[in-house]
Amino acid sequence: MVIAGHTEAVKRAVSLAEEGQKTKGIILPVSAPFHCSLMKPAGDRLAKELAVIPLNELQTPVVSNVDAKPNTSKDMVKGLLVKQMDNPVRWKESIKYIISQGIKNMIEVGPGKVLSGLIKRISKEVKLSNIEDVKSLKMLANAT
Repeated sequence: MVIAGHTEAVKRAVSLAEEGQKTKGIILPVSAPFHCSLMKPAGDRLAKELAVIPLNELQTPVVSNVDAKPNTSKDMVKGLLVKQMDNPVRWKESIKYIISQGIKNMIEVGPGKVLSGLIKRISKEVKLSNIEDVKSLKMLANAT
C-alpha cells in the first residue's frame, strides 16, 4: 500500500503503521505527493498544456492506471493523463487486467527494477526484462 500527502502526515502514518511492529513503513524519495488531491493544481496546469497538443489515433490500447482499463481513444488520453495526477494508481488491477489478456512478457523501461518487483508479487509467471540504458537495450534485442 502506498499513501501520499503532506510530509508530516505521511511520517505520522508510517509511525502508526509500525507501532507494535505490525508492519514496516518506508518513506519513498519522491519530489511531490503524486496521485493524491494535493496534485490537483498541477493537474489543472497539465490540462492547459495538453489542450494545445494535437494527438493521433492510438495504434495500441494503453491500460490507464486511473481506471485499470484499456483505452484506444485519442479523445480520452488527455483526460486520463490529467486524472492520474491526483487519483490513486490502480496498479494491481492494471497488471491483472494485462495478464488476463494473455500478456506473458513485460519490459520495464527506466532505471531500477521497482515495477518488475511489484509485478512479481502479482504473478510469478510473467517474464520480466529491464531496459535501463543502451547496453541493456542491446542485450535484450540480442536475446530475442
